[in-house]
Amino acid sequence: MTLNQAESPIPIRQDLKEALDTAWQRLGKPGTWWTGQERLDIVAEARNALSCTFCQRSKRALSPFSEEGGHEHLGRLAEPVIDVIHRVITDSGRLTPSWYDRTIESGLSEPAYVEAVAVVVTSVAVDTFHRGMGLPVPELPAAQPGEPSRDLPAGIRKRFSWVPTVSPKEAGEALRRVWWPDGEERYVPRIHQALSLVVDEVIAFLTLSRTLYLPSEALMGTGAGHHVISRPQMELLAARISALNECFY
Repeated sequence: MTLNQAESPIPIRQDLKEALDTAWQRLGKPGTWWTGQERLDIVAEARNALSCTFCQRSKRALSPFSEEGGHEHLGRLAEPVIDVIHRVITDSGRLTPSWYDRTIESGLSEPAYVEAVAVVVTSVAVDTFHRGMGLPVPELPAAQPGEPSRDLPAGIRKRFSWVPTVSPKEAGEALRRVWWPDGEERYVPRIHQALSLVVDEVIAFLTLSRTLYLPSEALMGTGAGHHVISRPQMELLAARISALNECFY
């Protein structure tokens, strides 16, 4: 397990420990576009970005792209993905379509970009939980051998976002199972569609989200289910944290 309940100042739900551990161990396995070792290198770079002085200067600048210089990085990944990781970690609220276009033109494919962002988001969720609980961030899991599957879903096209996504109307069986686990089709929030260029990352994101937040089928309700705090309290916390993180979704 990544979490040690004996070290935690307060008890942690078993399902929460298991969900975080599953998400963490998965980072070391081959993905759809990155190997297990490359995915762990992305996690390590995401942690490293927090101390990058170039990112700190860019964050203070009027424009995030006006600063000269380069990222202080670990040297394990190509420059385009290093820039993606650092900017997503430190200044995601000021990313622009033209920056994204330049990133893709530099040689990072759109599916590889989506998976890299998904890996970063997962690592941030796990690390933030640990810090919030007063626990040290977990050590990286072992890298598992194997090659990326490089599977592309059917029906991908640019719709509402910079990256291509799959419309719920054109979803394959894997996406249908994760979007509508009870078989009843309903509205799919766009944030749940955002990673659909890489289906396994949608599945992983929503699996973790069900435990950290709410199941998809409960989003339109007002109850909090097994959570101690109420749904309005949950949303107030989420809104305040989003504002502090400059998340304008």
